[in-house]
Order: sequence, then C-alpha cells, then structure tokens
Amino acid sequence: MNFMLNNPTCNKTPGRPKLEKILLMFISTAILTVLLNCDDYVSTGQPPTNGDLIPLKEGNWWFYNYEEFLNDTLVNEQTDSIVIHSTIVYKDEKWFGYNGAVGYYETYFMKNESDGLHILIFQANDATNPRNELYFKYPASEGDIWVAEYPMEVVSLLSTVSVPSGDFNHCIKYKFIALSKTPYDQFYIWVKPGVGEVQRMGIKSDSTKTIKTVWKLKDYFIEWE
Repeated sequence: MNFMLNNPTCNKTPGRPKLEKILLMFISTAILTVLLNCDDYVSTGQPPTNGDLIPLKEGNWWFYNYEEFLNDTLVNEQTDSIVIHSTIVYKDEKWFGYNGAVGYYETYFMKNESDGLHILIFQANDATNPRNELYFKYPASEGDIWVAEYPMEVVSLLSTVSVPSGDFNHCIKYKFIALSKTPYDQFYIWVKPGVGEVQRMGIKSDSTKTIKTVWKLKDYFIEWE
C-alpha cells in the first residue's frame, strides 16, 4: 500500500521512460498549483449516483496538509496530493492512474468494483502481470477483515472527521494490521463515501518517543463519470 502520497511515480502505461514520468508529474503538479491559487476557485463535488466509494475521473484531485509530530510537538509541515491523471484499459476494464505510489512499485491504478475500491499494481520488475487487490472494502461492516498487501480491518462506519476542508460525518475508518515492513506501528485511513480519503494517520512509538504523521484534506475537486 502507498503509505506516503507524495513523490508521484505513476504513469499512463507500464514501462514508460523516466523522462515521460517526470513530465507527467510536473504537468499534474502545475495544474494543481494553478487551481489552488485561483481566488475564485471553490471545491465542488457531485453526490455519488452509483454507490461507488471514491469518485474516479481523470482530473479529480485531493490536496492535503501533512503534519509530523514528535511527542505531540509539530516538527514538520508540508503539503501533499492525490491526482487522477490517466486511464488504462486492462482486460477490457478501465482503471484510473494516480500519483502517490512510492516504494517498490512502478504504477498504481484504481477501480471501484462491487466489493469496494481495488488497486492494480504493476511491479517495477514485471509490467505484464499486475496484482489486483481489494484496497477498501465497500459496502462494509464494522469488524470486517481482509488481506491485501497487509491485513486490513474496518474499525468504524460512523466516524466524524474535522479537517481544513470541512467536517465529514459517517466516514469509514480503515485500519492496517501487521505493519512490520512499514515505518508505522499503527496506520488508519478515514474515507468519506462519495468524496474520498479525508484523513490518514500513522503512529510509531518506542520507549522514548512517539512519532505521529497526519494527512488532513485541505481542498479537493471531484466529478463523476
């Protein structure tokens, strides 16, 4: 799973040269910067009409405040984003490419299916055999557990989250389980159906310190196909 959103590495088709990836990242970032600096721009979103968890359409974006705390003291503050910048057709199905994938994988794509949001992962060393994994189970029940790259659990269906972009009720709180290969002991994502990820939180503790990282939704633009 992509625990960090920044450092986009996604591309439109597997195996693109690095130069094209850099250009795609630059264009996505430039468009997002222009939109966020328009004084008359207001985040808008159409209500879901098809029951999908996250609105997927090329051009949709979510902009986040990223904060890192050491023992409750703010030590780092940045901005972060998710941008849907491309689509592919794989096995006659349309998938949406987005930035935010880091680590071992070359490209990430998303698709809403009947059991929730799936991700299609093309590994850097094998662009022909991607993995299709259930990322967010939806519809879901509290206590649901399934295994993607990591075991995951639905902690709550009725979470309320207050972030810079507003207050969101009835958010689904997802928990990652068994994070031995990640920087965190605990990791949670809050998703508002019909909007997307509104908050993430990762926690790492030892006997002397606690490090907490939080992503909070600042602004967004969504449309439905």
